[in-house]
Amino acid sequence: MPMTTIDFTVDPDGVAVVNINVPDRPVNVTTPNFFDDFEHAISRIANYPSIVGAIITSSKAGSFMAGGDLTNMGALFSSALLPNGQIDIDRLLVTCTRFSDLCRKLETCGKPTISAINGSALGGGLEICLSSHYRMVADDPKIKLGLPEVQVGLMPGAGGTQRLPRLIGLPKALPLLIDGTLLSPFEALNLGIIDAVVPAQNLLSKAKAWIMRSPVSQQPWDDRKFRFPGGTTQNNPSIMQLFVAGNARVKRKETGPTPAPRAIMSSLYEGSLLPIVDALTVESQYFCKLAMMSQTTSKIRTLFLEKPAAQKRARLIASTVEKPIRKIGILGAGMMGSGLAIACAMAGIEVVLVDRNSEIAAQAKSKLTAYLDKQISRGTLNPLTTKQWLSAILITDEYGHVGGADVIIEAVFEDRDLKSDVIKKVATIVGHGTVIASNTSTIPISDLARSCERPERFIGLHFFSPVEKMDMVETIRGRETSDETTAIAMKLVSILKKTPIIVSDSPGFYTSRCFETYLQESLLMIAEGVSPALVENVARFSGMPMAPLALIDTLSIDLAQSIAAQTKRAGEDSVDARAADDVRDRMLSLGRLGRKVKKGFYDYLDDGSIDSIWGGLASEFIACDDFTQPSADIVRDRLIYRQVVECVQCLEEDIIHSPADGDLGAVLGWGFLRGFGGPFSYLDCIGLPAASAKLQQLERAYGNRFQVPRLICDLAGSNSQFFSAGHAA
Repeated sequence: MPMTTIDFTVDPDGVAVVNINVPDRPVNVTTPNFFDDFEHAISRIANYPSIVGAIITSSKAGSFMAGGDLTNMGALFSSALLPNGQIDIDRLLVTCTRFSDLCRKLETCGKPTISAINGSALGGGLEICLSSHYRMVADDPKIKLGLPEVQVGLMPGAGGTQRLPRLIGLPKALPLLIDGTLLSPFEALNLGIIDAVVPAQNLLSKAKAWIMRSPVSQQPWDDRKFRFPGGTTQNNPSIMQLFVAGNARVKRKETGPTPAPRAIMSSLYEGSLLPIVDALTVESQYFCKLAMMSQTTSKIRTLFLEKPAAQKRARLIASTVEKPIRKIGILGAGMMGSGLAIACAMAGIEVVLVDRNSEIAAQAKSKLTAYLDKQISRGTLNPLTTKQWLSAILITDEYGHVGGADVIIEAVFEDRDLKSDVIKKVATIVGHGTVIASNTSTIPISDLARSCERPERFIGLHFFSPVEKMDMVETIRGRETSDETTAIAMKLVSILKKTPIIVSDSPGFYTSRCFETYLQESLLMIAEGVSPALVENVARFSGMPMAPLALIDTLSIDLAQSIAAQTKRAGEDSVDARAADDVRDRMLSLGRLGRKVKKGFYDYLDDGSIDSIWGGLASEFIACDDFTQPSADIVRDRLIYRQVVECVQCLEEDIIHSPADGDLGAVLGWGFLRGFGGPFSYLDCIGLPAASAKLQQLERAYGNRFQVPRLICDLAGSNSQFFSAGHAA
């Protein structure tokens, strides 16, 4: 039978070489065809007497195997669907266990097998290696080894939770699995996960030499005398403490429902008490249970399907622009401008960083140098590279230096008049072909474009801080923004390796408008006397990456107030907004501006770290007594559903153009319910009828800001979902 994903050869000495080579993929991934080919290859190794052993390696440079093909998650479920639309659990379990069964066949084939790892082996790729009898890795620092499935809400499903602890012991394996840690070759060697690191050019010859010696063809855990390195809960009391500490570790890290780490720990605990065959069955059952969860597939869709799709769309739009982007002018040398300068310099673009305040311009270079020196000390950058980046950045207080720039990005303080003044000044300097972009987070692009002689060359590029780390860019077309300008903006986004969503022009656009509701609802609760600690803790455990009051402190209260003021000037005002402003105004009058002055809603230590919630909040905003404090569920619903309503309204108003863009913008922009894949996926997961009923309860109790959006009503009434509706694409 011909194999399409594996090149199988046997040399004159009887050594089979299994070269994984999945076509039409930049990296090797597991596909249905791969499973068929892998099974056929194992059968040949086991049944052909002329084959003395096998080397498993890859034909793709840099990729041994990257694990499962996430685009096939839908096929996984469709194969187990019954005619009535229900899932056949037994059939799904068979599908989920196929890879695990193949790895078991490999390690029990009766012939010695060695994984010659010439590229990164992740997830299922490492599980193949663990089921080999020996593991040899090329000496290449770019190679990464690990089981990162937890990061997408899954767990290893082909023996990773059972073979790894049998190889290196539970104490070492548990943190690697629940954190999804990636290791370099020598880190993996030191932990005992691999057996040797050899020069890349000698990898195959060394692998063959191992087979031609007197190698083993049985795994240690198939020996009747096998014992776990370090013991199990049955014979070592400290292992029980390990699981207690593991629970605490998961609890400390988790935000919102995170079933994967707990499933991994359960699989480890139960599997360690069983023979390997039974342990693999336990792992498969937990994997199947996780795979069936709608939030798992939603998270995968947003982060691993929609994100690459958005990047691909940006590249397609950018491909229409022939002129290269060689020089960028950045106006404003504050935190955002400096971050943009680093990101552009890292991408090989000449940068002119301008600030009208000569003192700030002078400070910017020392800040950039300090940041890069910190990265050098951490080992993430080398001095020569950072020196080249700094030399590509000219920091000045003279606007004339931006002449000849291909793109200008305005990144000054979020004030309409200041931004208009800066844009007007630079528009008289640059040429007709220069694109001018504003990094505003709230001010309508069409309004700012009035300061530009050529509004068709003006666009919004809302980067997120810190720019050098945050992946998201909200791209806003003004009323007169041309297609060519949009294409040039997309080219810059692609060069910087960011993920864009294109949104329509309006006050606050999408991310700031929806994110502001999270902050506003928290301030309303403070004004009502809800305990600040209750608000903060519920927010964290609900799935938000940062609690709202801590976030306001980090932004600084004066900046948050300025953003709110800009929104109101654009015509958005309400009783709720005024009540939230009253809280901010009171904090401003007290001089409690946030982290930057070491006092805000929190008190801070000298090093800037949080000490505790400011005790004065109880007297400034009279707290309810313990008997009238709302439940944690009510606080959670107010924080989460208030954001959800705004997101859906943005879709109704065509601010965003699809639920997929809405999820991507929410998850990457402000971290909304990453574990569910974003607001629209969240609504689909809990069910639109249930969401509608909850919103009706909240509206009766707290006002019309929780009114059920028409779109939710329509979809709930037709028993549909956002990702099965026509506008889901």
